[in-house]
Amino acid sequence: MIIYNNEWLKNRKIQDQTMLAFNSGEIDAEELKTIKARYPVGFYTPNVFIRLGIFLLTLVILSFSFGLISLISYDLKIVDSPYYLFFLAVLTYVALECIVSLKHHYQSGADDALMWTFAGLLLAAYIFMMDLISLSAHFHHEEIFLFGFSFLLAGYLTLRFADALMAVTCILAFAAFVCFAWMEIGIYPLQTLPFLMMALTGTLLYSSYLLEKKKLYLLYSNCISAVKMLSLLLLYASGNYFVVRELGASFGAEVLKEGQGIPFGWFFWCWTFISPLLYISYGLKKKDVILLRSGLILVAVAAFTLKNYYHLMPTEHLLVLIGAGLIGIAWIAIRYLKDNKYGFTAAEIEDDDLLDKIQVESLIVGETFSGSQPDLQSQRMGGGTFGGGGASSNF
Repeated sequence: MIIYNNEWLKNRKIQDQTMLAFNSGEIDAEELKTIKARYPVGFYTPNVFIRLGIFLLTLVILSFSFGLISLISYDLKIVDSPYYLFFLAVLTYVALECIVSLKHHYQSGADDALMWTFAGLLLAAYIFMMDLISLSAHFHHEEIFLFGFSFLLAGYLTLRFADALMAVTCILAFAAFVCFAWMEIGIYPLQTLPFLMMALTGTLLYSSYLLEKKKLYLLYSNCISAVKMLSLLLLYASGNYFVVRELGASFGAEVLKEGQGIPFGWFFWCWTFISPLLYISYGLKKKDVILLRSGLILVAVAAFTLKNYYHLMPTEHLLVLIGAGLIGIAWIAIRYLKDNKYGFTAAEIEDDDLLDKIQVESLIVGETFSGSQPDLQSQRMGGGTFGGGGASSNF
């Protein structure tokens, strides 16, 4: 399904970890050269600044190309039809497939621009066609079709091109699709939607952890990490009191008065404050940096949720109190992790993904020391028999 060369993707991961090991002094330049020669990568992947420049340049080229095509086909009276947008989307996708398959672009900026342009054109053509056939006349929420199509489109592009931002778009579209669909067909939708979203996002989070143990993780590592991070945030948001109350009010016809509670309000308040603590504790236990950082961020979110409904103190005092609390937690964590306890450390490291580093380093070590040993005699310099850098008996 994925368009990129699988071996090159795995080799790229190995080369990245090898470079980190070289920068930290764990291997020398000769070992780095040997590993790169053994694990070649044929992708064109420039740095972030060149990637941004190529991205903008590709958009400019696409704009001029579409303008020229529009001028040529203007007399055909098809420019204002959804089929014309679909035609441009097909041309863009063909160019995307060619530049990736033939030119081996990987996160170069050109493939990013072509992919997002294709998605935008196809989505615009779908919206245009949906308006023409008047689907909204039969359903109260035409957003169901819009987000459903967006989910399928983003899911395909994620599987095909392993783009992390497209994976995030896919999950957000899926969440929106479920919300609108459940409001249309669900039983007591306002009361049950938060629990449904908690179940779905929890399942998605658990699936992302299972995928980390599969071989596909090396191919979709960025996508899986992005999905895991987003799933954690959506899982918390599904039970956050502010989100449940305000989103339910926007969906429902009843306007909630100030101070008016919601059904199962006690549960959502408990979820708002207990979930960040569970994230932090479980992140420390499982050595999961994403869980740990998400929990620290959501502690502040929980405090602001409380402040939005209960004015216990002025805002500036609350900010000072939250900041002091986070500094205290950070100081205690640094002192506790100073001695690298349980595989967690407060020291700065080159790579945050410790699991990947362990897996790739073991592969590097195994491959580096495998195979036949080099012939020391053949590597001696010319002239002597003592291997002394070329010094002969006549010297």
